[in-house]
Amino acid sequence: MREKDFTYRLEPLVIWGIKAERESLKLYRRELDKFRQETLKQLKRELSKDEYDQIIGVTRILRNANECMTDDEKRIVKLTFSYSPELMEAYSLAIKLTQIFNTHLTKKEALVKLDDWIQQVNDSKLTCFKKFIGSLKKWKNEIANYFVNRQTSAFVEGLNNKIKVLKRRCYGIYDLKHLFQRPFLDLSGYTSYML
Repeated sequence: MREKDFTYRLEPLVIWGIKAERESLKLYRRELDKFRQETLKQLKRELSKDEYDQIIGVTRILRNANECMTDDEKRIVKLTFSYSPELMEAYSLAIKLTQIFNTHLTKKEALVKLDDWIQQVNDSKLTCFKKFIGSLKKWKNEIANYFVNRQTSAFVEGLNNKIKVLKRRCYGIYDLKHLFQRPFLDLSGYTSYML
């Protein structure tokens, strides 16, 4: 029953593709992070202490954008990828998917690119994206709606978050004047109430 309720609430948001793009990107990055953690644990067991010390900090580096890496960071990443070619392949596929979402495409072109990406992952024999591919196949058309106007619901989600914080902060305020001052203070700043 609980799973059905969750699906029911999520479905209207995904149908328009507004939240789908962001949520799908979170899902594949989560799967990639899990694969990276498992790979680094395996490398820690297999490599000598000196070899492993040379790749310490690679987690932070891999989370940053590739074009922002220093030469030393590039050396660490290259060394890590030499120890684990599967990790390199997973990251290159993740970067390709990010590039699809960052490229201005029509919905039809995006669907073709997403299908190509899914085929590349299946050809690679990597299993870290399996859960994400299942979600992508299920919601592909809705996710591709993002490419129609390239709109996200970031503003609305930010406003909803502010409202939730406001509700927590105003718990126990019974004076309506003070209750309605809080949204104005939080949204327009304290300059509205300065003397």
